[in-house]
Amino acid sequence: MKSKKIVIASTGSLGKLHPAMALALELKARGHQIAFATSAVYRAKIEQAGINYHLLRPDLLYLLVTTYYLLLATYIRSSCQTN
Repeated sequence: MKSKKIVIASTGSLGKLHPAMALALELKARGHQIAFATSAVYRAKIEQAGINYHLLRPDLLYLLVTTYYLLLATYIRSSCQTN
């Protein structure tokens, strides 16, 4: 079979990332060219596995974490204010 160029995209947690990585590694072992698009948080993990990494925008994990800390800061600030 002729080699194909394949892009795999994954967002979310490691529970979604690991199965997609297993698929990417198997396809690579069969001779296909793989590009893996995901959050910057997982870049090292993807590259250490020998898979080509590409940033998937927007970086949803960054947005989630940023939103969480903004909400937490707002809660702390409002609970510390005296009436």
